[in-house]
Order: sequence, then structure tokens, then C-alpha cells
Amino acid sequence: MQYHDYYKDLLAERWDHDHHPHSRRQRTLMINTSFQTKFLLQLGVVTFFATAVIYGLQSLLGWNLYASAFVGTVVFTYGGIFISAKIAGPVLKMQRHLSHLSKGETDPIHFRQGDYFSEVICEYNSLLENLERPSKLAPGEHPKLTLVKSDTKAA
Repeated sequence: MQYHDYYKDLLAERWDHDHHPHSRRQRTLMINTSFQTKFLLQLGVVTFFATAVIYGLQSLLGWNLYASAFVGTVVFTYGGIFISAKIAGPVLKMQRHLSHLSKGETDPIHFRQGDYFSEVICEYNSLLENLERPSKLAPGEHPKLTLVKSDTKAA
């Protein structure tokens, strides 16, 4: 395929996408199904309990809707903070470890029990093990890289 044809096809595809908004590409919503399923279940539990608190306080104690909604919001917020800490904590820890890795420090990462993204940490620690292995290359020798050209077009 010549470069001219490639760019012509690319521009035609872009034009078609921009001018026909209903012909959008299909988006995958469940990218990391185990993480998203666990997250949605926990969010559902927090939402259920916040709603139950609002309903219970209103019907059992005779509280008005605003007071019940306030207490339910506090419950929902606390649950949201708890869940988000299990997400934000590991991401922050990973960011710090990557910063240390760029400075040459190669300590493995360990997460708390129940934190999200434990599979990423296994891969990171495996990478560190491979980096720490002595290289079989002679001093000053660099690994040979092979570039692979793909002629496949995006559908």
C-alpha cells in the first residue's frame, strides 16, 4: 500500500466518523471486569445502606426527609471514601515506586489485604526481578531490537 492511499483512507475514515455521529465505534465499557464488578458491587452495597438509613430514620423515628437524607449522605460519603481509598492508595503507592525506580531504587511493592490492582503489583515485582538479574551482554553491548512493521488497518 502506498503512503498516499494510506493517508487518503485514514482521512476518509476520519471524515466519516466526524460527520456521521451515529456511526460511532463500539466502546467497551467493562475493561477490567474483575475490578469493575467488585467496585460496582461495593458501590451498590453502600448505596443500599445509605438508602436504608434514610428510609429507616424517616419511617421508624419519624425524622423528616432532610435529616434522614443528611445522615444517609454521611453514610454514603464514608462508604465512598473507604472504597476510593482502596483504589487511590495503590495508585499513589505505584506512582511513588515508579518515581523511585527512575532513580535506580528497586524495592518490591506490597499492598494491604483487600487493595485493588494486586495483579498490577505482581507484574511490577516480576519486572523488578528481571531488571535485577545480571545481564548476559558484554559491557558496552546493547540488546538488539527488531522493528516489526504491521500493514493491518484499524477496523
